[in-house]
Amino acid sequence: MDGRIFQVDGDGNLETLSETRFPFEDDLQRLLEQHPELLPGEAINPDNPRRWLLISREKGVAETAGAGDRWSVDHLLNDQDAIPTLVETKLATNPELRRTVVGQLLEYGAHAWNTWSGNEIRDAFENSAAKIGREPDELLGAFLGHEEAANSATFWDEIETNLRAQRLRLLFVADEIPDPLRRVVEFLNQQMASVEVLAVEIKQFQGPNGRILVPQVFGRTAASSARSATGSRQRHTRESFLTAIPEPADRETADRLFTTAEAAGAFLQWGSTSASIHVRCSNYQAPVSLERVDKLSTTPETGFSC
Repeated sequence: MDGRIFQVDGDGNLETLSETRFPFEDDLQRLLEQHPELLPGEAINPDNPRRWLLISREKGVAETAGAGDRWSVDHLLNDQDAIPTLVETKLATNPELRRTVVGQLLEYGAHAWNTWSGNEIRDAFENSAAKIGREPDELLGAFLGHEEAANSATFWDEIETNLRAQRLRLLFVADEIPDPLRRVVEFLNQQMASVEVLAVEIKQFQGPNGRILVPQVFGRTAASSARSATGSRQRHTRESFLTAIPEPADRETADRLFTTAEAAGAFLQWGSTSASIHVRCSNYQAPVSLERVDKLSTTPETGFSC
């Protein structure tokens, strides 16, 4: 429903801004491409507001690994925790918004985690940076901040890890989110353990001195809020991970395991509750997860041989 908002100017006069529709989906898509901060990160995770790095607009998605692209998602973003965020944009006037878009974005996510790699996403980011005449390292360094810029190379490895673990975020973005879509998003967000599903409504109001954009997030539930808080916890270092293992014998075993893995050329990925050991394998384009060790036990959860 069309509405109005009011703005008080410097002289105390009341200005009326009326809601106006985006004429084309491309208008909304271009806004998100230029200003991904329109997706309100503080509403998505109040305890640790999300920040966005645009990887690519119209990022291709293949049906099988190594195949050509079959689909393309409107925008691919990453947040500061290297969680791939797939964004599909529709206008309220598009009949696909109510049903088709749900299956569409779920299909993209179901194939993306299995066919994308950290290197592929890095290439897409570098291509996007080249199109706007910017240095990729400069953009990534500004996004990560000065303290983490020196470790920016690990950002792409973290994306790889999140992909393999199916840690994704799916965002439906529109100028109006209908009630049926809200209910579907809330249901999916409650049921999906590692994938966050949300809808973002961006309304546009036009006045005599310009326009105002008002974003609002739908789909957050108690379950998803708890999951977001858990997912954004501080990641371990090797020292803090070993300290958190309660049994001295287990702690010593984990220490030897990590030392042996690193000496053999593997790299370690630290999470909030576990550590993963990854190796590069000639049979696979992406690094392979060899073992995952929980801080409460040194028993590997997964195994793999090249």
